[in-house]
Amino acid sequence: MDLSPTIWLYKQTSADDKEMSESTPQPTPTIRPPVTRIILVRHGETDDSGVIPDHSGHGDPDLSGLGRDQALAIAREVATLSEQSVTAIYTSPLAAAVATASVITKTLDSTAPEPRAGLATIAPEILPPGRAALDAMAAIQSHAWSAIETLREMHPPPATLVLVSHELPIRAVICRALSIELDRAGRFRIDPASISRLEFRGPRTVLASLNDVCHANGAASDRL
Repeated sequence: MDLSPTIWLYKQTSADDKEMSESTPQPTPTIRPPVTRIILVRHGETDDSGVIPDHSGHGDPDLSGLGRDQALAIAREVATLSEQSVTAIYTSPLAAAVATASVITKTLDSTAPEPRAGLATIAPEILPPGRAALDAMAAIQSHAWSAIETLREMHPPPATLVLVSHELPIRAVICRALSIELDRAGRFRIDPASISRLEFRGPRTVLASLNDVCHANGAASDRL
């Protein structure tokens, strides 16, 4: 057995070592750009939901009883989604969207929703056949995206904007945000009373959620 004493060696930090440590470049902290959050709401069920209309007229149906329950569920969900207070609420000028937006503003104790023509849709909301469908979607996309760009300029980040609209404009906006061709716009669902979220983070556009309907399912169950 080795009984020799253990010798511990301590290194004293010299002034040169300290100076070298202080002069070593430190990593630059990541600065995240302020975010503009767009909460896209499709209005609740309408009185004619599920009815396939012909193209003889232009209807503007209001919310059904279920749709009004869904609007309240949407409002409560929006309140939980907002990491910061909602900056402003905008709506399509059509009846079901206005009714949904009004319930949201009342629940959040916000100012009255402001109508924006760019958030509207064709009525009835059924695309014509053939090439005309793509032309119609392109026009809807152009108007809706232009409305969003205008609102982003009006409300610099950080901001949270609630936009109440319809199936086709929301589809078109998401396609534009993700660089998806419009002929593929039918490959995802945008259900009544659904919530989808976009985040504009500097030059990046992020789809934070798509067609969230958990809150609306609860509203439907309450009516059973």
